[in-house]
Amino acid sequence: MKIGIFGDSFVDKNFTRPDSLAWWELLEKKYGHDIECFGESGSSIVYSAQLILEKYQNYDFIIWAVSNPPRITVRHRENVKDIPVSVHITGSHAISHSDSDIQEKIKVAEDYLLKVYDWDDGNFISNCVIKYVEKTVPHLLMIPCFIDPWLGT
Repeated sequence: MKIGIFGDSFVDKNFTRPDSLAWWELLEKKYGHDIECFGESGSSIVYSAQLILEKYQNYDFIIWAVSNPPRITVRHRENVKDIPVSVHITGSHAISHSDSDIQEKIKVAEDYLLKVYDWDDGNFISNCVIKYVEKTVPHLLMIPCFIDPWLGT
């Protein structure tokens, strides 16, 4: 079976584990499934949903580690294939990037979003995106990676 894994740090393909395998690597090794992982630490629901909708037809099964809703994935327009940079709108997450231009844009975006972000609207939009993916993608397993009542049933 060919499985696509999508989501945030719970399935990050670049996360190094010197002494153990990630859960999805164990699934691949133990059961022999062909697994491709697109997890990116700090990525948003919208980022993952776009990837899933772009790639789901290449897989027999999709697993989505659903992120926390108040998170925006930002890309620098000159390097859109680089690892995404996230902005956690809670204001409690330290963001750093080696490119000072990107770092300044992240700080400006986070400061702005902290002042104007409407939590109810953000949760509503995230829920709509999740429901759309759920109805569009067959053979989808969603794993909530946080405890938050907005996700519903």
